[in-house]
Amino acid sequence: ALNAQPLPGGTTSGRGLRASSIPLGVMIEVPSAAVMAEEFAREAEFLSIGTNDLLQYSLAVDRTSRELAYLASPFDPAILRLIELVVSAGERNGRPVSVCATMASDPLAAALLIGLGLRGLVLAASAILRSVSFDSSRRFFCSLLSSEPTTICADESLLCPSLSHGCSNA
Repeated sequence: ALNAQPLPGGTTSGRGLRASSIPLGVMIEVPSAAVMAEEFAREAEFLSIGTNDLLQYSLAVDRTSRELAYLASPFDPAILRLIELVVSAGERNGRPVSVCATMASDPLAAALLIGLGLRGLVLAASAILRSVSFDSSRRFFCSLLSSEPTTICADESLLCPSLSHGCSNA
């Protein structure tokens, strides 16, 4: 949150603002930044994961290429593990972690991100999810890291309970 103070003789609108404190954060957009998230989380006030670039640079796939774009999946285990590294570093250091980019706007991916522990998703208003429980989102995330297939159940829950993979919240 920005704490704005009027400049001497100024007003609180327009160009007369001076911020007394602006939170300093880190954008995690390349694999090396995700690997160093623990160190960044010790110093920064928040972490934000840019999944479009993280996906492209981690998988070495040009997401703008029609021939290669199908290879750039946000559900790739390498991407999920990098995101998990960042989320864990944020949790250990008491720093909020958010995700911005296309992944947060995909309903299935957003549920996965929630299950991973993220509480901040930057997405278009048209992409806002209907209610999803943390437990079912967590089971979904855990199943993607396992070798078991992921299934959406007929009753529209994200996962059938039989697919949980020994996660502590499953």
